[in-house]
Amino acid sequence: VFQQGDGNEVARITDGGKALPTYASLVQTAKGGFGFRKQVIGYTADSSSNVLQLTAAESGAVVLVDCNSYSGGIKLPAAATAAEAGMHFEFYLTAANSGTTTFYIETAGADGNDEITGYLHNPAQTSAGADITVDTSGDKLTFPVNTAVGTHVIIKCMVGGSAERWVAHSYVPTDITVTVGD
Repeated sequence: VFQQGDGNEVARITDGGKALPTYASLVQTAKGGFGFRKQVIGYTADSSSNVLQLTAAESGAVVLVDCNSYSGGIKLPAAATAAEAGMHFEFYLTAANSGTTTFYIETAGADGNDEITGYLHNPAQTSAGADITVDTSGDKLTFPVNTAVGTHVIIKCMVGGSAERWVAHSYVPTDITVTVGD
């Protein structure tokens, strides 16, 4: 018997039958379980206009991103209430952005009322205009052309409601690949 003492979600049980958002593909099929398994979905930009809109139900998901052939984008869900603070997502670039494609992560509002604060570490990209950027209104985190495969971003909603706030921690690797033997 599971009982909930108040209106805040503290755990999620998934049976694996949840529908995916448009432009997402299922990567990890055994996603059922109690709290410890994360949903793993893939997003491959097959058109620069196909933007993956995440929902609160995908909170905790790992999203594998491939924007090698087309520019692509992901919109975070609206954190409509204060109770939705704590939503979080992980993104991994599984293919490097090409010399012409970019990738961005944007808040649902995209109106300057939402903000993404970025803590960004990208040692390989130091030339002018080549860094990961957060636009002036704080709504969009953009990964420029030639962003390396293996780039990792964790985004968490710290404040929900009309003035939602997201924090992003990002690491862009250099082009040096380290192989660990067994």
